[in-house]
Amino acid sequence: MKTRFILTIVSLTLFSYCGQKVSSEEVKVDNSITEGQGVGQFRVNETTLDDITKTLGNTYETVLYEDGRLEFNYKDLGLAFYYDSKKTITVILLRQPFSGQSNKGIGLNSTLDEVIKAYGPPNGQPHVRLVTLGLLDTKELNL
Repeated sequence: MKTRFILTIVSLTLFSYCGQKVSSEEVKVDNSITEGQGVGQFRVNETTLDDITKTLGNTYETVLYEDGRLEFNYKDLGLAFYYDSKKTITVILLRQPFSGQSNKGIGLNSTLDEVIKAYGPPNGQPHVRLVTLGLLDTKELNL
């Protein structure tokens, strides 16, 4: 009887722990930016929304835009995501307080001069890119 009681307590403890939300203070994220690919273990066009929530928890806020885009925003981490109909991540947004950098040292607090020095001046040619550095007023990086 005593063993059964102890097993019940252990089971209830584990069950209640597994059901708790993960706070952003408890989440450890690899903040390295890989140009054209993503952030840490999150890869554009590869990582799914389920992968994100398994790693970061369900402490996100959702934002529905007029054009139908749905953003999953982990505000405390400075990370937000858009996904497609298959729930594959198509865009990673980096905002304050995100502190990661690319391998060339570019992050949210980089100046336009630093970006040009690291990546070169814009060449004026239209192209598709996975990384957009919007560093002037909004302090936002789009991957």
